Amino acid sequence: MHDDGGSPFAAEAMTLREGLQLAWNKGYRKVSVGIDYEELVSLANDSNGDIIRVHPQASIIRDIKLLLGLDWRVELSWIPCDANAAAHWLAKQGAHSSLPGLQLVTNVAPELEWLIFKDALIVP
Repeated sequence: MHDDGGSPFAAEAMTLREGLQLAWNKGYRKVSVGIDYEELVSLANDSNGDIIRVHPQASIIRDIKLLLGLDWRVELSWIPCDANAAAHWLAKQGAHSSLPGLQLVTNVAPELEWLIFKDALIVP
């Protein structure tokens, strides 16, 4: 995603929003998401709207909360950054892509497959 609002938080939040929307649209009703941005996990799971109202990315966080409020089960949890190497690899690929917006990976590159395996070994 190229339009990241200029911050890593905004990029992470927009990616979460798009991923949740995609999962909902594809019919998934039980989803587990590991995020290495602790502030985003806290804000998405927080029921205190006052904090969100003043956040620079308030509209994206509200969108995430609306998606979380749909009739499904979504578990958002913080994971260590070193357990999210596959996501970082994908982000770098997307940053260098000339294609706009969210890109779906249909053929997993061998290096990505290895990172997914390594990440799975780290996440409890």
